[in-house]
Amino acid sequence: AVAALPATTVTPGVTPGPKHGRKGGASSASDNPGGGAGGAGVSDSSGDSVDEDEEAPLPAPTAPAASGGAAAARALTLSDGQLRWLLEFAHTRLLEPTPPPCVFVLIKAVLGRRYVGARLYDIAGRLGELVLGADDATSRDHAAELLCSFLLAYPLGDARVLERLHFVVANVGYERADGRRSLLKLYGLLVKKLPAAPLLKWAQLLFVPLVPRLSDDPDAGCRKAAGATLELLLRRLAPDAGDASDGGRALGGLLRLTLLWNADADAELRRAAAQVGALFAPLLPVGESLDLLLRASVTALAVALADGARSDALDADAGRAAAPPDDAQWQPAYHSLRALERALSARGAAVHSVALNELWTTTLAHVLEYRHVWVRLVAARLLGVYLAALRAAPIGEGGFASLPLGATPAALAELLAASCAQLTLSRPSTELAQQAAKNALALCLLLHTRPELCPPPGSAAAAALRALGADTTGGKAAAADAGDEADDQANGATAAAAATAAVEAEAEQVDESACCWAVRVVCRRLGTRCREPSARAASLRLFGALGAHLEPAAVGALLPSVLRALLFSAGDKSGKVDAPTREVAASVMQLLQERAGDELYLRAYADARHALAEAKQSRIARLAVEAITDTIGASKRKIEKQQSKQRSKKRKMEDVKKQTSAKGSLSVAGKKKRRALHD
Repeated sequence: AVAALPATTVTPGVTPGPKHGRKGGASSASDNPGGGAGGAGVSDSSGDSVDEDEEAPLPAPTAPAASGGAAAARALTLSDGQLRWLLEFAHTRLLEPTPPPCVFVLIKAVLGRRYVGARLYDIAGRLGELVLGADDATSRDHAAELLCSFLLAYPLGDARVLERLHFVVANVGYERADGRRSLLKLYGLLVKKLPAAPLLKWAQLLFVPLVPRLSDDPDAGCRKAAGATLELLLRRLAPDAGDASDGGRALGGLLRLTLLWNADADAELRRAAAQVGALFAPLLPVGESLDLLLRASVTALAVALADGARSDALDADAGRAAAPPDDAQWQPAYHSLRALERALSARGAAVHSVALNELWTTTLAHVLEYRHVWVRLVAARLLGVYLAALRAAPIGEGGFASLPLGATPAALAELLAASCAQLTLSRPSTELAQQAAKNALALCLLLHTRPELCPPPGSAAAAALRALGADTTGGKAAAADAGDEADDQANGATAAAAATAAVEAEAEQVDESACCWAVRVVCRRLGTRCREPSARAASLRLFGALGAHLEPAAVGALLPSVLRALLFSAGDKSGKVDAPTREVAASVMQLLQERAGDELYLRAYADARHALAEAKQSRIARLAVEAITDTIGASKRKIEKQQSKQRSKKRKMEDVKKQTSAKGSLSVAGKKKRRALHD
């Protein structure tokens, strides 16, 4: 009956509830002289009521005929008693654990026409209970939408609205995950539809309870909903893109609160502050507030690195391998990097901020080798942003002091060495390998085109690049990722001295003006240490990109450093190199031949083939000697080789079965199934 009523119907005898009425309290006609439409519960500064802008309106009834229009309208009008009966019926059915859908349709029709009755406030209280405790998700979602409509459209004083908001924020930690998800949906609807004035008034009340849900909630759906609601709240408070009219004062207050958490001694509070900082980052304009957030994020990175170093020292003193970082260690670093990345993506000019000088010169090189893959990936993307800004920035003629963005030869050398270490890790992801190769390419081209930025081979600034020749562990993060012990470093000082001597001798033999020594060292390192498929493919593409960008003379000087790895990858028949990587290697070799010239390329090609043959003979001789001197080790290697052959044969058989199976499964369809199909 209510659904059939016209939207303009005014119910005789039904008065609106009190402006500050109690739950189930009496009504007064003087509170709303306009009749049954009632007043707006939450209004903006102008006093205009707020309609539910996203609710689908009920279908309007068919217009009555001209002759009987008045009679039809009178027939559709409800009396005071009829409306009270409908509300009692709806309230009674809402007391069931799973109310029928028709009850929600009835309540929606009543709310849509702004009918006001004392029982409606009882219905609103029951809707709040259903949001948390209804048995099915549909009832919980319907209850959340209807409760939001009631709070926004019906006459409620500040005390009553605050009471309803306290109910919402106090139950975000409800024990049932499905109830929390529905409550967070109601939370999001309120944040989205509240007018600007009450949103500014209760911004901190809505902000604080959501922050612990970002990391402490065990349900992924609840964490995602809390993050979306919190981001929506901050966007509405943003001075440039939101609808708040306070000039960003409320947003600044929440930012100051977040920065206080960031400086706290509690690790959990710092992690929450880092997560919220990543939401703040793209909303702050360039200025003091953004500089404060950038400086706090850099400080959080330094603290995370110090905690990791302290944990590694304790493990080393106890004589055990370094343990992977726990959530309390790597998550603050990850979210701080995400805050920096999002801030620089939204405000490109912030890359020149003085607050980031420490990040570019010292911190970022260490974060690139952090022992968690997510942290390394975001750090690699952030390095890409820095290198793009560095290439675009003009470099003066005043020496190292005129370099922009705090760049120094030593800092660039450390960044190049760290990017090389990212590619030589045991298991880099495809995305990480590609980003690390892009960063290494940009740094190599920068050092080659600007020789004054490349430190001399024997200088202290070149220590990080010289260490690439002596380091056999593949970087600090390799042992943590693979779980393997580092190689024997008893002769580490001797190896480092030999590497330095080799680099200096090569720099004397090759014309430094042809190709930068650092580029050759990095290419040789990547050619010998990249063994994972993703890292190998990325390093080969890096060789091709260098060949395409460098001059022909520089390409010729680079050939001895890259051809051996290219020949091995292109001619591999053992299965260690996949077919796409072999095709990439062949294409890169053809490109290098075109760029360097046939004569120089063929000479380098012959030397590389000879070096590969010698290495193979040396390996065969070494294994023959070990078969006599180390029989146990030789037996283990034979067993591993046989097991590897069996695994390879099994994989091939599975591939054949997949191709011959009628349904693409691992087994071939048998005769019994075919007979059953024929029957």
